[in-house]
Amino acid sequence: MTGAMGAMRRMMLVALAAGLAVPGCRSGQGRAAVPRYPVVPAVRGELIDRLAADGRLEFAEIVEVGSTLSGTVTWIAAEDAVVAEGDPIASVRGRQGRSGDVPAPRGGAVVRRHVDAGESVLAGFEGGPALVSIASAGRFVARCDVAEIDVQSWSEDRPAMVMVQAFPGDRLEGRVRRISRMGLRSPGTHMVSFEAVVDLQETPDRLRHGMSCVVEVPTYVEKDVVSLPLQAVVMEGLDAASWRDRGPVAARAWVCSAEDLAGADAAPDCPRDRLRPVGLRISRGTESRVVVRSGLRAGDLVAADASAVKEEAE
Repeated sequence: MTGAMGAMRRMMLVALAAGLAVPGCRSGQGRAAVPRYPVVPAVRGELIDRLAADGRLEFAEIVEVGSTLSGTVTWIAAEDAVVAEGDPIASVRGRQGRSGDVPAPRGGAVVRRHVDAGESVLAGFEGGPALVSIASAGRFVARCDVAEIDVQSWSEDRPAMVMVQAFPGDRLEGRVRRISRMGLRSPGTHMVSFEAVVDLQETPDRLRHGMSCVVEVPTYVEKDVVSLPLQAVVMEGLDAASWRDRGPVAARAWVCSAEDLAGADAAPDCPRDRLRPVGLRISRGTESRVVVRSGLRAGDLVAADASAVKEEAE
């Protein structure tokens, strides 16, 4: 009997050392594990907020060229032909035997032929159709429709970035040339949009008229600031006007010192009992990040979900 009791005692000691629950042993029951929370660092750098609008690429300028004579087209330039100002783009044999070349009013590329050789045409002053369309070679604009609610954030001469959907990853620099003063209402809706024209500052040869694109304009840029994800803070007594005007408001975050994570193989979480609340002054940055005006330094680690920590603490 004594040997059996000794064996049982040794089993209980081993179980307790391993952290296992031992039936009938009150000291090992009811002990809750300390919750752990993911942490993120406060980061110093540049913050940029942007507005985006869907658009399409177009030639910066297209000129339609009509005939100077009424008659029959005997020759016409091929599509994609590059011409200089004054070069012939077509030859027309007049009705009374007169013939003549039609000169290009400007240099560029022939992007469309409206007639073919052998067809009869009227002179432009007689209401005749265009012979060809000439576009400014290598110059494109992006036209996009800006929602009414976003118009105040767009302005002429504002820098822009154009992403062509056919070439993911490419970002082409541009600048807003103008925003229409006349809004267009979408059929069947109350939504109004305004056309914006953006000049591209670089035009790779692969660009084509009519390609779909997305145009972004910066609405907020601030350099060398400390920032956090929006979810990492809890705002206190939010002043809506100050927030809208990017003025500082009071907030809280829960900080975990780097020493508390030492030896944890860079674990991205921190025990709840090592998180401490810190008062902050923050202001609105981008859609997903806030600017920390005071209370933290770059590199400080804070709980990634401040609301979850607050709820658990309460």
